Amino acid sequence: MQALQAYVYRSAHGRVMRDRKKWFHKFDGPYYALWWVPSGQVPSVEEGKQRLDIRGLYYGILIAFSLWGVIAIRLGRKLKWDAARQEIVDDPEASKLLSREMRSPWHL
Repeated sequence: MQALQAYVYRSAHGRVMRDRKKWFHKFDGPYYALWWVPSGQVPSVEEGKQRLDIRGLYYGILIAFSLWGVIAIRLGRKLKWDAARQEIVDDPEASKLLSREMRSPWHL
């Protein structure tokens, strides 16, 4: 990761990164992905696009499953999830842990 950070921000590539707003419109989706590539193999642009699509589709689900796991462990019990309603079923204590009041000045 240190080598990647040095390349992206401390090499000539850093100037491109700093000026990218001059050349590109703001993009709301994921625009980079990291994955293991065997030595000597060069990934294609198409492979990179596929990795971004997978991350975009599943990233939120992975975060949600991680959060549910933490809540289940904290409470010491299984949780039942209603996918259609996007909520924990019949467990007000667990449901309360899905969110918290935001601190000032943050709000939704």
